[in-house]
Order: sequence, then structure tokens, then C-alpha cells
Amino acid sequence: MPYFLTKSGLQLNYDVSGEGKPILFLHGWGMSSRVWKYQVEHFFEKFKTITLDLRGHGESSPSDDYTFDTLAGDVKEFIEGLSLGPVSLVGWSMGGSVAIKVAGTYPEILHSLILVSTTPKFVASEDFPYGQPEAMLRRLERQIDRDVNRAMVEFCSLMVEGEPIIEEVWETVAVNEWPSKEILKGYLKTLADTDLRGELIKISHPTMIVHGMLDRISSHEAAVFMADRIKKVRLESHHDEGHAPFLTRPDWFNTELEGFLNEFRSGN
Repeated sequence: MPYFLTKSGLQLNYDVSGEGKPILFLHGWGMSSRVWKYQVEHFFEKFKTITLDLRGHGESSPSDDYTFDTLAGDVKEFIEGLSLGPVSLVGWSMGGSVAIKVAGTYPEILHSLILVSTTPKFVASEDFPYGQPEAMLRRLERQIDRDVNRAMVEFCSLMVEGEPIIEEVWETVAVNEWPSKEILKGYLKTLADTDLRGELIKISHPTMIVHGMLDRISSHEAAVFMADRIKKVRLESHHDEGHAPFLTRPDWFNTELEGFLNEFRSGN
């Protein structure tokens, strides 16, 4: 796979397949761009399909800065550096948080926005009861300190809990070379500290939110919260899905995404 060299000297691993209107996919915490295998297979014949490893993930360089401001800057620099934009940006889980920040800060580089299993605020608070308890993050940090592999396999199990999973899907998410414990914990701090609720009203792009109602990591209530605050939005819920519908129900997910993209395919 090729690398994009940022101005700060980081190498970001990416892949481009096909021609046409560009779709850029951003993965979630601890994962890599390979989670989008079923989407690349489906879309590359009709669209330019781009996957990117966020800094510290997959084959991309590590860093000591994992804020969403910085990650959104990486995405902007990447899109402009490869003359890709404006793109349809698909973000899953933490990648969706990055996508929200990109849409609110750099609207000119996006054509449309797709948020998959995303929340604007990962940790619950009095005025946002739809997040995870802070104790859950502290527990996950302790598990990572003890045994990174075991902690990540347990996290992957939570992502697909209660769903019939074929071996190929499990190998895609759980047989992996994980980021180091320092990187994983750095990103957890970002998730704990970041509140993107104020970014939602800035989003003016056509937006689709895709969320499984069985999601144990990002609640469906958080998806409804976002849908109530984004101007041009469509919420697609699936009753039998958890946190990774693009992997566990790729045919349904790809059909929904392609239908949404085709509404705007003839535009700029």
C-alpha cells in the first residue's frame, strides 16, 4: 500500500481503488482500514474508493498527538494532497467522531457525510446520558495495561455480541496487530475528553447516520440525538445490528450507502 507523507513527517497508509466520485472510509479505535474490505469490494467498480489508516493505527506512523483537531487536520491534508475532494466521508465509531470534526471545521472538502455507529460524546454526563460510564474507560485502560491482546479481543467481542459471526468477519476485526498500549490509551484519553455536540449544528452536508439498535458501544439514542441536530440528515436504523453493521450485514449496509450516494452522484 502507498503512504502519504504529512507536513509534520508522519506516514499515513492508504489505498485507492476504482474511478469515479470519491468515497473516503475512516475506521474506528484500535482497528485499521482493512475493516472496510466488503465496502472496497462492492464500491470500487462504481466509485473511487479510498481507505486510510489513522495515525498510530494499521501501517500509519505513531504520534504523541491524537486529538480530533489533529486527526481532522490529517484528513484535510490527505484529501488536498491527493487532490481527492470533495469526498463523501464515511466514518465508523471513533472515525465517525473524526468525520464530524472534519465536517464542522473543513466543510469545503466534503460532498456528503456518513456516520456509522457514532456518538458525539463517548462518556456520559448529566446532560448527555447516552454515553459510556467513565468507569468503563478506566476499566478498559487497566485491561490494556495487563494484556493488550486480551483486552482488544474482548472489545471486539462486545462489538459483535449477540450476532451470528462468520469466521472471516472475526478474523478481520480480531486477528490483528494492535496499536501499542500507549497509542490505545492516548486515543482513549481523547475519547474521554472530547465533546463534539457543538459541531453538529455546523454540519450542512447531506448526512446519513447508520446505527444498529443492538450497539453496546455507541448507543442508538446518541444517533437519534445527532439526527435531531444535523440539518440535512437521514437516520437508518437496523434492529438486528450491533456496532459494526458494515461487517456483519455488508449487503444491507452497502445497499443503504449506495442508495444515499447515488442521490448526489451527479452533483459536484
